[in-house]
Amino acid sequence: MRKYINIDLAEQEATKEEIDGEDVIVVGRHLIAKTLLERGIAQVDALSPENPLIFSAGPFAGSNFSNANRLSVGCKSPLTGGVKEANSGGTFAFAMGQLEISGITLNGASKDWVVIYITKDGDINYEDASPYLGKGNGAWCNDKKIETAITPKLSEMVGSIGKQRREHLSTYYSKINTELPKRLTRYRCLGMEYVDLARGKLHFAEYNLLKPWDHAAGVLIMEEAGGYGAFVSPKRPYTPGPIINKRFVATYRDDIWNNICNYLLV
Repeated sequence: MRKYINIDLAEQEATKEEIDGEDVIVVGRHLIAKTLLERGIAQVDALSPENPLIFSAGPFAGSNFSNANRLSVGCKSPLTGGVKEANSGGTFAFAMGQLEISGITLNGASKDWVVIYITKDGDINYEDASPYLGKGNGAWCNDKKIETAITPKLSEMVGSIGKQRREHLSTYYSKINTELPKRLTRYRCLGMEYVDLARGKLHFAEYNLLKPWDHAAGVLIMEEAGGYGAFVSPKRPYTPGPIINKRFVATYRDDIWNNICNYLLV
């Protein structure tokens, strides 16, 4: 026997349903697809409050069995318009299992940012999330982000650009005796590049072919941490959509974006 929780974000109310048998076992992506089809989500705007967000854990979640604590998260995809289910590890599904929760569906939209807190006793509380907004990564003191006072020199920076562009920049700036970055590289893993841009370990990156599945989440994480990314000509921010073949520059801090662009545009 487990519980399924439906949360109405607009009203900050929750209903709990006791489930057992097959309803506890046949879950995950099956449950997500089944729920979306039953609700007729195909006719709903994917970015509207009518598109639910579903969290589903398996029947052995909360135990120490290998792979028992995977979590399925799904909704109607804003990108494809179809059913989108993502599977993750971590401790979220384990915590759900420990609380004997099989799944959680978030319905509607809250007018304010909230943290949903489920206690060991099963109570559901809604707490103000405004203290956490905009913090991203980094160090904080008295609710103020600690910023580095000095921007590193170009010769101290690490950048990610393609091989041919690296060779071109090295040749061009060597001829005019201009300093080069400390290191120009390419990770060959866009996810890690955006993580390091957010951490300040990577200072800038240049891309020319943007696929939403490679860049959408990374740009969001980087900008939450204080970075900035934009297409160069014309200058405009990135928004998820079709594959875009235009030059895009990302920097770990927004105040160096123009200088990095001037360096790269040769």
